[in-house]
Amino acid sequence: GNGRLSRDEVGKYAKNELSHDIPAASIEHVCNEVFRGSRGVRLDDTSSLEQLAKALQDALLEAKRSKQQHAKDHEQSRKAQHGKDDSEGQKREQDSPDMEKREREAHAKEERERKKREQEMIRYYAPIGEPCGLD
Repeated sequence: GNGRLSRDEVGKYAKNELSHDIPAASIEHVCNEVFRGSRGVRLDDTSSLEQLAKALQDALLEAKRSKQQHAKDHEQSRKAQHGKDDSEGQKREQDSPDMEKREREAHAKEERERKKREQEMIRYYAPIGEPCGLD
């Protein structure tokens, strides 16, 4: 209409020139940077159009980087949590036979100590000369 790209038209311009949608917040930032108080970029002002295109490309790259970083952070977080769960589960599985063995050994030791105390009590309390039941 008026020979200028307005804020509303910048998004369409970016879509046509870059074949991508750019987030509205990025377009707003670009417009504030390029328009510098004017009502838009004149279509016959090639340096302003180039500046606009460059700023939009930078905004697009930043949006892509941000999206990739977010995905990478999310994946690392998921792997860390998943890996933690896996390693704990594997450790429990590995410890399970060892733990059972230690529990059996501890139980056997307790049983030996109990029998030893029982025999000591029988010896201590058995009257001299009477059988004490240890044979």
